[in-house]
Amino acid sequence: MSARFRPLYFGPPGEQHFGLLHLPVGAARPRLGVVICNPFGYEEICAHRALREFAELLAVHGMAALRFDYAGTGDSEGECADGGLVSAWQRGIRLAVQELRAQVG
Repeated sequence: MSARFRPLYFGPPGEQHFGLLHLPVGAARPRLGVVICNPFGYEEICAHRALREFAELLAVHGMAALRFDYAGTGDSEGECADGGLVSAWQRGIRLAVQELRAQVG
């Protein structure tokens, strides 16, 4: 596949999320972007490769895709034991959408 990706951190200090931004190759700016939200736990492990390939396929077809780790998971900041974890994950999704817009318009 002819696509590229760029690792990045986004979000405010203390709430940094790790993501991989998949971009189409070529001079044209992508017209569409997709934020890919992982499942959680064992399902995330099983789906990891398929979601990566999905992001690469989107980029090959001219779309930007952002995969990211929720707060307290992967390489993102936060603690899994936090009481408001679901709301933190929802906030992370909103931050991912804002970041994708900022990166590609």
